[in-house]
Amino acid sequence: MSFSQDSLSLTVPTTPSTPNLTLPAPSVASSAPPSIASIPTEKLSVWTFFRYARGSEPEFRLKERSDRSGKSSNKRLHYCIACWDKKKSWSTIYTSGARDHLRLNHPSLWKRWLDMEDRQTSSKPKLMPGQQVINSFLLQKDEASRELVLREAYDRPRHLQALLALCARRRLPLNAIEWPELHDLLLSANPEISGLAQFSRRTFTRALVLNYERYRQILQNNIQEAIGDIHISTDMWTSPARKAYLCICVRWISQDYQFKHGMLALPQVLFSHSGEIQAAIILRTLKSFGITTKLGYHTGDNATSNDTLLIELSRSLKLEFGIDYDPTTHRIRCLDHILNLALQAFLLATSKEALKAALAAIEETEDTDPYELFSAYLDVPVVEDNPASIRAHEQAQRRGGKVKAKHKGFEGWGATTALQKLHNLAVWLRNSSIHHDRWIEAVGITLGIDNDTRWSSWYHLIKRTTRKEREIKDFIDKHPECDNFRLNGVEWDTLKRTERFLSVFASGTLWVEGSEASLSQSLTLMDAILTFFEDQKVLYKSGPEKNLRMVHSIEMGWFILDKYYALVESTPVYAAAMLLDPSKRKHYLLQNWPEEWHQKTIDAAYSIWQKEYAHLPHELLSAAAADIDTFHPSSKKRVENELDRLKRRLRVQPSSQEDEDMFMAFIEDKTIDLDALKITPLQWWLVPEQRRRYPCLYRMAISIFSIAPSSAEPEQQFSGARRTQSWDRLRLSPENLQRLECMGNWFARKLISSEELLMMMVEAVDMEDEMNIDFDEEDWGV
Repeated sequence: MSFSQDSLSLTVPTTPSTPNLTLPAPSVASSAPPSIASIPTEKLSVWTFFRYARGSEPEFRLKERSDRSGKSSNKRLHYCIACWDKKKSWSTIYTSGARDHLRLNHPSLWKRWLDMEDRQTSSKPKLMPGQQVINSFLLQKDEASRELVLREAYDRPRHLQALLALCARRRLPLNAIEWPELHDLLLSANPEISGLAQFSRRTFTRALVLNYERYRQILQNNIQEAIGDIHISTDMWTSPARKAYLCICVRWISQDYQFKHGMLALPQVLFSHSGEIQAAIILRTLKSFGITTKLGYHTGDNATSNDTLLIELSRSLKLEFGIDYDPTTHRIRCLDHILNLALQAFLLATSKEALKAALAAIEETEDTDPYELFSAYLDVPVVEDNPASIRAHEQAQRRGGKVKAKHKGFEGWGATTALQKLHNLAVWLRNSSIHHDRWIEAVGITLGIDNDTRWSSWYHLIKRTTRKEREIKDFIDKHPECDNFRLNGVEWDTLKRTERFLSVFASGTLWVEGSEASLSQSLTLMDAILTFFEDQKVLYKSGPEKNLRMVHSIEMGWFILDKYYALVESTPVYAAAMLLDPSKRKHYLLQNWPEEWHQKTIDAAYSIWQKEYAHLPHELLSAAAADIDTFHPSSKKRVENELDRLKRRLRVQPSSQEDEDMFMAFIEDKTIDLDALKITPLQWWLVPEQRRRYPCLYRMAISIFSIAPSSAEPEQQFSGARRTQSWDRLRLSPENLQRLECMGNWFARKLISSEELLMMMVEAVDMEDEMNIDFDEEDWGV
């Protein structure tokens, strides 16, 4: 068929699977429109040759549903644009029918479709996509052909993947695909894809499931190739929808000697939060990833349920896999949790008896926020609009309430007059927008407010206050209603003293929360803070700075920190991390620890070396050396003569781990200033030179230095999940929440490379109208 110059234009309506197409009205001369036949076949879709209904043509084919709802299902008809010369254009609702129609009635178009299929699977080198499309566009002689080229430039599977990444990474609701604004943004780049660039809810939900499974398989393949142990950290979280989740995060060294970390899973926990239930979920997750035999250390908070978790996990590993897994030595206690309890004790505790009761309560709890419960036992007033605070106080009352001190003593440092006045001022500002507006105009910053479960809230409140001392004094002078909040000179000094005291903990918390933090920092920070406590007690016990209330509060914090410091002794890997840190080694012990601790610490670390690493198979060591060797001897061989045999008899054999103990030699060696090099202990051990020098010891080192010193990563994931499941998305299903959070984490951590994001959704999209899948609004979870 041919096209006349004075022909009219026919506008083809758009469909979710069909692009805009403006075709000239044909004359009756030939059999195939050259404007279509001459278009390149790259990315050509079968729906390119179909359109929506126009004029009086039926738009839908009605089908009765077979489900119990009895509702009808409207299937949109697609009309063949090549059947323009027939009285009635052929139509279908099925992809397979569309393909058969092209094959039987329009062989030229069908051949182009087959060419496109062959080209997708061929190994021929491709030009740059943009360059190819632009050239094709410019070469076309008529408007219809140019429009068709623009449609073929659209990559529907890639668009679908981009939408999924946008929802997962930036936490957009799943119904964002229906936002007209987002659609208009896409059309501003390519106005010819109005119909092609639309997806149904069913398609998008299915794509989310399929892509999650594909990405999960890629991560599984990568993590199974880990060098050494794979360490986990876990924590529990209750969402705003009153559903409990267990976040499982992992850290490992990849096959190319890169440190990796990310979220493995976020499964829902039903009916019980006990250690046994958590252990079963963790084991099921590890088995699904095929990494059970590589399980390393577990990092969690100080609740007794984590002890139970590891005991049950150890039992299951022994029964199912014959693996001996010591639940005590593999228990890493979250350092952030320890510091938070110590600071709560400093701010709130009145006696050691109260602290003991509070510690016993949080260690036994399973379904109550440990920080809220700790505060409740120290008799902190309940927060009326905080459900967690209310539950904690109810549980504390059931167990006997606050434990009173035997002798009347000091209250915590948070009860000082200065801090109480500051708290009252913060509450006054929060309770009135008028007060807040006047405050911002005069002072220039938001003061914030403290809470009794996170000591850092007090630190930031005090820090903002002391930075604006002059402005706050002027504000209170100009507002008589604030006279009760006025701070005198002594009280301002108290705030500044408190800020200096808390700043040590703020810096320490940031130091151990980063992704590159290691276990060697844990004992170092605890040593530093215990030393700081001792120095501060001496400062405030006598002399011009004498303050017995401060001494009492410091003793409360010291009591908590010392308790958990003693528990570290049961986990020898802490000592091993200190000794394998090239900036510390044995010299740190000799300088900072009592002499009676030295040999016991070295023996504990040495036991790990002897049991797990000192006698690794020689083929592993040879493989490690081969990975890093830059010198390759000549492949040419010459015949060995008598002198060669004599020299071989006299050659000095290289030392092995049996001849010279690598571990003892390393810890006796001189230290290295890693701060000057601006690298971490793990980065130092991952340098190829260290793998060459210590072909066996480096495996122990990189395994230990990849352990998480705190469970900060699960906490960070909970913050993100809270933004995903906002108050207007409480119907988001647990399965979809896990998919979105995991995919977002994998994208952010770059655990899936761009080369691996090649899963094509063509078949899933093409099957959309052929599959009659019931849609569950809760699974959609907008």
